[in-house]
Amino acid sequence: MLNVSIVEFHEKYLGLPTTIGRNKKEVFRKMNERLDSHLQDWQGKFLSKARKGGGVRGIHWCNWERLCRRKEDGGLGFRDLRAVNQSMLAKTVWRIFWGRSSLVSELLQAKYFPNSCFLDATVGTSPSAVWRGLIWGKQVINRGTRWRIGDGKRVSIKSDRWLPCPTSFRVVSPINVPVDWKVERLFTESGAWNVPMVRSLFLSHETEMILGLPMGLRTTPDKLVWH
Repeated sequence: MLNVSIVEFHEKYLGLPTTIGRNKKEVFRKMNERLDSHLQDWQGKFLSKARKGGGVRGIHWCNWERLCRRKEDGGLGFRDLRAVNQSMLAKTVWRIFWGRSSLVSELLQAKYFPNSCFLDATVGTSPSAVWRGLIWGKQVINRGTRWRIGDGKRVSIKSDRWLPCPTSFRVVSPINVPVDWKVERLFTESGAWNVPMVRSLFLSHETEMILGLPMGLRTTPDKLVWH
């Protein structure tokens, strides 16, 4: 009735390509060229006005890192777009990790980490742009989380992050146990810490950290938490 033609496929939406292949550089090359052109025009007009006003003394160049600092710290409070992008990807990773029964999670697992956990997954061979982005966002999760011990069935004693010690969260004691040993091996039959075993395996400072972990969570699964 309105004589509006039907378009089966849109190459662009809001100025961005609707599909992205493996060569992302080529896809966004024209966009970068347009942005550079606009910036050069803006820079030329700005400098021209400054010269008319008596030189370029009014221009103060500053690096982006400083501009992104808080105003209280001498910056202008600009948002670091790279950090924002990575944090949004990290949120997606977090939802996928806890939604392991979702279709998206099952598809990613079948293709990229069929025999491991999402947190242990790597880029692998021939990754898609989406998977590369998720792996990059996963770095935020790996830096800021650790396991809270529940039943101890999921967390590896040697390789996982479960000790409440910032930076590494991992065991540094030179313990001689198999890599596949889980934390539940350190429990007694009643669910308490096996104190003699813990003291024999770990350094003194890690022993105190382990024995100081709460004991009321043995009936619940291990949980990944923000530290």
